[in-house]
Formats: sequence, structure tokens, C-alpha cells
Amino acid sequence: MPKSSAIDRALVAVLKADTALAVLCPDGIWWELAPQGKRRYVVLAHFDTADEPIFQGRGWEATTYLVKAVDQSTDGQNAAAAADRIDDLLEGADLPIDGFDCMSVQRVGGRVHINEADDADRAKRWQHRGALYTITAAPQPIAPLRLRPRIDTRPTDGADLKPSETEP
Repeated sequence: MPKSSAIDRALVAVLKADTALAVLCPDGIWWELAPQGKRRYVVLAHFDTADEPIFQGRGWEATTYLVKAVDQSTDGQNAAAAADRIDDLLEGADLPIDGFDCMSVQRVGGRVHINEADDADRAKRWQHRGALYTITAAPQPIAPLRLRPRIDTRPTDGADLKPSETEP
């Protein structure tokens, strides 16, 4: 069974691979909290996860992520442009996920638009722009269960047998 962390890695990979997003958010992509001193970056966080069980394990899983651009600025234009780029990259994407087939990637609401004052310097502002995205993926097929060989129980009239096989 593939590991769910492969879905996380696929999300990070598609964001890191985009040069336009790297220009808008040059301080990188971080899970939940960026290191001190970073001013323009993307933050990811798990928001919700739902699994659909089947007989052999997980049939599919849907993980919702908060994906937002954070920018220390007064106007929020860069953060908004980064959020738009994130939306372009994710909405409807077919992510390559190790061990999974990507079923869908979609924004599910919960847009983020926050303007907050810096703790150390109240004159500085932090702009947050983004949304919630759900990635739904199904584990790639595993080897089928090995069942006993099929035994043909249909009656035969003997027409397909050689004469020596029909004699007593």
C-alpha cells in the first residue's frame, strides 16, 4: 500500500518546480511555519483527510490542504499574484503521485485573505492569500488476489475429446 506522504511530496514538488511562483515567493515552500527572517513564501498545512476503505485497504483518500502565499508588504499585490499562480498550478491538475492515481485536485472554498500586523513592528504588515485545495487520489492497483484456478464445470458432450479419451 503506498504511503499518504507521497501525496504531500507531490504537492510540494509541483509548487517548487514552478519558476513563476519561485519569483513571487523566493523564500520557499514551508509546512505550517516558515523560519524566522523569511518575507515572501508559501505555507502548506493539512486541513482535513478522509479515507474510503475497501476490502483490500484504502480505496481512495482525499486530503485538504491550506495553501497560501505570505508576503511582508503593505498592499498585498504580490501575495495575490502568488495565490493566483498557486490556483493556476493546482486547480484541475493531474499530479504525478508515487503509488497513486490522482483523481482530482480542486479548490474547495475557504479562500484566505488576511492582513496582519507584524508582532515586532506594528507598522509592518503580513499579507496572506490562498485557499483550501483537496487532492483526491487512489492507490494504484495492487496485484490481484490469487484465487484457486477456475474449474470448468460445464457439462461436455465429448465432442471436443479424442476417441481414445471417450472409450471406457
